[in-house]
Amino acid sequence: MIKDKKIAAVIVAAGKGLRMGGETPKQYLELAGSTVLGKTLEAFEKSCADSVVIVCPASDEGFVSHNIVSGRFKKVKAVVGGGRERFDSCAEGIYAALSLPQETSAPDIIMIHDGVRALVTPELINNVAESMLEHPAVCPGVPVKDTIRRVNENEIAEEVCDRRVLRIIQTPQSFRTDMLLEAYRLFDEARNRDPKAAEGITDDAMLVERYLNTHVYVTEGSYENIKITTPEDMLLAEAILAKRR
Repeated sequence: MIKDKKIAAVIVAAGKGLRMGGETPKQYLELAGSTVLGKTLEAFEKSCADSVVIVCPASDEGFVSHNIVSGRFKKVKAVVGGGRERFDSCAEGIYAALSLPQETSAPDIIMIHDGVRALVTPELINNVAESMLEHPAVCPGVPVKDTIRRVNENEIAEEVCDRRVLRIIQTPQSFRTDMLLEAYRLFDEARNRDPKAAEGITDDAMLVERYLNTHVYVTEGSYENIKITTPEDMLLAEAILAKRR
C-alpha cells in the first residue's frame, strides 16, 4: 500500500515568470486569498506526501519561509534556493529532501511539482502516488482536445498528429528515489562532457527516459491542473477556484 512508502515532494518555484509581466514572480502573485505558491502547498499539505521541500529563487528563502510558509504548512521541512537552470533547481530540492534533519530515513518516492500548478488537488497527487505501486516512474496527463499539426521551417503545415496517442503532460511527476538519483547522476556526467546535453529535455520524466531507458507511465491528470504562466492563466485559475468554492 502507498501509505507504507515514504514520499517527499519537491515543489519547484524558482522561476522568474517573465511571460507574466510585472515585477513580482508569478509564484508570489495573489490568488484566491493566498498566493500561487500557497495554493500549491495547500494541496500537498492535504495529500499523502510526508514531507515537502520548496525550491525558490536564490536569496528568497527568508521571504518564502516567513511570508508564505510561516507555520501554515507542517509538511514543509525545508526551503532552499534554486540553481541556474530548472534541472539545477530540481537537483537542489532532491538533495535537500534526502538530507532532511527531521527524517530518520530517505524517502522511497520523490515527487517533483511545478510550484505554479496551483490548481493541483490532493486527489490527483494521491492518484499519482498510487500508480507508483505498479510503475517506477509516473506522470499525470490529459488527452489533447485540439487538432495538432507539425509544420516545417517555413511554417507550412505538414503532418496531422493522431490525437488518440497524444497527452498533455503535467506534474507532479513521481519516481523511485534510487532511479531519480541515478538519472541525475548520468545527466550531470553528460552535461560535463557536453553543455548541450539538456537540449530537448523539458521535464524530469524525459530525463529519466533518456538516461535510464525506462518507461514512464501516464496516469489520469486534470484539465484544471494548469500551469500559471500568463495573465490569462491567472483569470482562468480564479474562475476555477471560484467554481470549486
